[in-house]
Amino acid sequence: MIPESAKTDYWRLVEWCLVSLFGYSEPKAASAAEKLRNEVEQVPVGDIFYHSEPFDVACDVSGNEPSQELRAKYAKLVCAAPT
Repeated sequence: MIPESAKTDYWRLVEWCLVSLFGYSEPKAASAAEKLRNEVEQVPVGDIFYHSEPFDVACDVSGNEPSQELRAKYAKLVCAAPT
């Protein structure tokens, strides 16, 4: 079972990707992430979902293909992010 705090961190990263990489406003990103999280949490094997990279989830939500350029930008932002 994945701790709730880890799930919250995961979805924050999805939101961050939507804002930083795909130009979503913060409220739009939060709404989109919350909607998908609610759907995932309804599935009995929902924990398996959290094996997906937040970047890939953000690509799916935004309807963008996970290009090498976007993946490199994501990696650069993640490495630069404060911990």
